[in-house]
Amino acid sequence: MDEKTLESVLKLKEEQINSMDFKKLLGYIRSIDEYFRSNSQIDVEVALKAYQKAIQLLTAARLRLITLKGKRKNWTDSTQAFWPQLRQSPLKKCSCRQTEMTRMKSSPSRRVLKERVLKNDRICLFRTADKEDARRILAYINFIAGESDYLSFGRNELTLSEEAERQIIASFNEQANSFMAVAECEDKLIGLITMQGGSKQRINHWAEIALSVSKPYWGMGIGKTLIELAFEHAQSSGITRIGLKVRSDNDRARCLYSKLGFEIEGTLKRYMRIGDEYFDFYQMGRDVKSLSSEENK
Repeated sequence: MDEKTLESVLKLKEEQINSMDFKKLLGYIRSIDEYFRSNSQIDVEVALKAYQKAIQLLTAARLRLITLKGKRKNWTDSTQAFWPQLRQSPLKKCSCRQTEMTRMKSSPSRRVLKERVLKNDRICLFRTADKEDARRILAYINFIAGESDYLSFGRNELTLSEEAERQIIASFNEQANSFMAVAECEDKLIGLITMQGGSKQRINHWAEIALSVSKPYWGMGIGKTLIELAFEHAQSSGITRIGLKVRSDNDRARCLYSKLGFEIEGTLKRYMRIGDEYFDFYQMGRDVKSLSSEENK
């Protein structure tokens, strides 16, 4: 599709789209998709307009699909094959990008660190936390606290004000040996990592990390990616040792940390109490300087 054809597609009105049959809608969606694939440099405004038009076309196509599902004999192989192809389309990335671009303009300190397609075919953005995230981070923390008992606090136990959280986020961003990042999927926070370095000269080479991932997204590599991003920040900020705490019976988390080079350095006996039951925690740690050599093995 050339730019002139794209312009004509962008001018399609809602009533025109709603009157199209499934095959025609599919053709327009494919045309926009092909335009994205064949052009490495696309104007942001044009990209957003194309994304919005593609959503209109997709919505209409899905309505037609509901009817077609009852008439499978009318489906063509190419129609059925198109939907898996669209999962890898640059169009899909626009849905996350559109919201993120809007936020970036109002929060210059927010940086996208990485982008990944998850096992459920959703786009996940990994980025630095910003003061504007304060309310969402508080809501996220209080929510995940009720998803499992592995955290050191329960649901709604975090009673910080939004302003207090804003100050905490600002302090992480201001200290070179500290780091805070979030994982965001479909405009929802699904993961958080903090890495806080020592405040005194003799211990500012050491940092402690705390990691959490929303339960529906366990096993999708989000925690691993967040820790790797913390490692990258550590390597560039003079941190040479990282530690963390994990409940001794949290096998999933302990296995992940071990794979990333953390070793058990000690046991914190009866560190957590839930009701009348006590739980031990492991203190784990690793050197940052060995990260490169281990990844190259």
